[in-house]
Order: sequence, then C-alpha cells, then structure tokens
Amino acid sequence: MRIGKYRVLYDAIMEDELQKVKISAVGYKERNLLYIRGVSAMKVIDVSWESTEMRAILAEAREKNIILRTEDGLAFIVAEIDEFNVEIELTRQNSELMEFLEERARSTKTVSAAEARGRLGL
Repeated sequence: MRIGKYRVLYDAIMEDELQKVKISAVGYKERNLLYIRGVSAMKVIDVSWESTEMRAILAEAREKNIILRTEDGLAFIVAEIDEFNVEIELTRQNSELMEFLEERARSTKTVSAAEARGRLGL
C-alpha cells in the first residue's frame, strides 16, 4: 500500500471471522530503490520497447510466465506482476530485513492507527 512516499507491506488475515491487517514493514522509495530500515530491498530496471527481442519476450510474459536460460545454465523468471508484488518478492529476499520482521512478529506491542499516522507525520 502506498501512503505518500512510504510503502506499507502487509498481510490480510482472517482471524475469528474478523479480517485484520498485519503490517510487516514500512519503507520508502527513492527513484527505483525501496528502502526498509535504511536498507535497499530491491532495484527496478526499466527496459526499452525498442528491442524487438525484448518486446517479444514481454508480450509472451503477458500471457504466461517464462523461464529464460543463459548458455551457462542460469535461469530467470519473467512474469507480469504489479509493482507492489515486485516490492514484496524482492523484499523477502533481503535476509537482514526478514530477520527483523520475524523479530517484530514475535512482539506483542501494538500501535494505534492514529499514533502511526502521527509518527509518520501524516
């Protein structure tokens, strides 16, 4: 979820027939980098539509996910996803951040929405 320059990573949870939102992290975005606790969690690379090969790959990825393989055996997935899903997936790859989130998940301390808005200056 976007709130100004901030990005809020969250999970929607059904608990006792109530839908709740658990905030995993709050970060901010500068240009093409997402930062959580001052640590860069991802990088976005813009590609040109001028490349015929790239255009064909992306057109195919719109229909279904693709695995690209290099001559030396490296494999990469190309899939159409929205920006928020990109942020989540790449953030999950940040082991330092994941350790922090696991520690936070064990915490029983809560903050009201009004207090959170106040802390963020919103």
